[in-house]
Amino acid sequence: MKINAYVVEDHPIVELGITGLLKNHHQIQQSKLVSNQIDLNQLDFNDKKIHLFVLETNHHDQSLVAAVIALKSSFTSIRILAFTRREASLFVQPGDSEDFDGIVLKKEGLSEFEKAIAQMASGKKYLSDSTKSLLRQRRINITAREQQVLTKLLQGYSGKDIANQLSISEETVKSHRKNLMQKFSCNNSHELIRLALDLSLSAST
Repeated sequence: MKINAYVVEDHPIVELGITGLLKNHHQIQQSKLVSNQIDLNQLDFNDKKIHLFVLETNHHDQSLVAAVIALKSSFTSIRILAFTRREASLFVQPGDSEDFDGIVLKKEGLSEFEKAIAQMASGKKYLSDSTKSLLRQRRINITAREQQVLTKLLQGYSGKDIANQLSISEETVKSHRKNLMQKFSCNNSHELIRLALDLSLSAST
């Protein structure tokens, strides 16, 4: 099946490299750059093609990233390949999340990129061997209570609100938040929240 590909990337050189590769791929019928919400709104997903987004998850416009991910719930033809600088060990498996159908690190070769396209075109998830290896080596484990605190942080609640809702002290919330920042190698709460959103690690309470 033919594929329409869309590149959501904020580094000009990488952007040109990806679009060049996509144009020469035998399964890609057309490729476009998606730089903003206006570009995204002009796309048509109602045909019978597969629509592949090559998405830089750490894009400077996180609202654009969120909008692309949100489209998956409305169109079954959409596939998202996370093409990122993030260390692979910080990702959950694509099968554990509805957000991504594949993950390829920017440091990996073009052959992995092409394998991902072929695998995802057939409706399968893709994770490169080197990414799997890193995931096995360093899997982030958080406790049930830490997950609850993280979820509340992602929902915008303050430490005091979280303490009241979970019936724990505000000092305990601070302790959980500190542990989370250490586990995710973050320097502050803002960085923790952004990284958690980026990696789709939020869970419902």
